[in-house]
Amino acid sequence: MDSRGRGGYQALINAIKYAIDKKVDIISMSLGGRVDNKELHYEITRAVNLGISVVCASGNDARGDMGTADELAYPGSYQEVIEVGAFNKNFIPSAFSNSNMMVDLIAPGENILSLAPGNRLAVLDGTSQATPIVTGALAVLKEWSTKEFGRVLDEVELYGQLIKCTKTLPNVSRRQQGNGCLYLNLF
Repeated sequence: MDSRGRGGYQALINAIKYAIDKKVDIISMSLGGRVDNKELHYEITRAVNLGISVVCASGNDARGDMGTADELAYPGSYQEVIEVGAFNKNFIPSAFSNSNMMVDLIAPGENILSLAPGNRLAVLDGTSQATPIVTGALAVLKEWSTKEFGRVLDEVELYGQLIKCTKTLPNVSRRQQGNGCLYLNLF
């Protein structure tokens, strides 16, 4: 990624390959593009098949149609990833958060204290702010489940435990919320 936060698919593919080689537990990507890249999809599928959870932002390109359209960004829209949308402090899906049938859950994504270039802090909005919250919850669940069950859960089992930590929002399209909002009080 350059200083403006832009990068190409090949760099992303190489980063995923590197993460696979290093045997990471979770890959978190707060980024996205409009192109469905076959090699990117292949590497993500390979990571998931090796037991690595892949968490991705849904994107911030919503058109304000209240969850009736497919607003796709990649790699978030690949079925193999955990796609994360955003909600606000009132538990309402964020107006900018992409909607589609691949959204798995939503997490806090508005007014999030974040790191910014130049060793600064900034308050930011976006699915890029919601994604690391889900990644952190998944890491906590991985640690908890290892102690609780006496073994490392596979990627599918961890996903199931994560979804148990969601709460469905009434009168909100599944395209906007997936399984619901991450309910942090369960931790």
